Amino acid sequence: MLDTQSLFGNNNFLSDGLTFLSHFWGIIAGLNKVLQLCRMIRFFIYPFIMVTVIFQLLSSLLGNKSVVSLVLGALCVIV
Repeated sequence: MLDTQSLFGNNNFLSDGLTFLSHFWGIIAGLNKVLQLCRMIRFFIYPFIMVTVIFQLLSSLLGNKSVVSLVLGALCVIV
């Protein structure tokens, strides 16, 4: 934390402003970390959701879940 009292003495307006800016910058940095975490979670969860949706669509169209699971397994190995 920035020690504004030792830098600017008793100039309360300037020291309060700098303290506010340092707190505000810390909040912005924390929000940025939360957004990065959400992006990482989304990056890992979306493929599982897409595979589940494709599996449900193919199994409803074809009616045979073993064939669908074999096709999806082959696609996962290829990708």
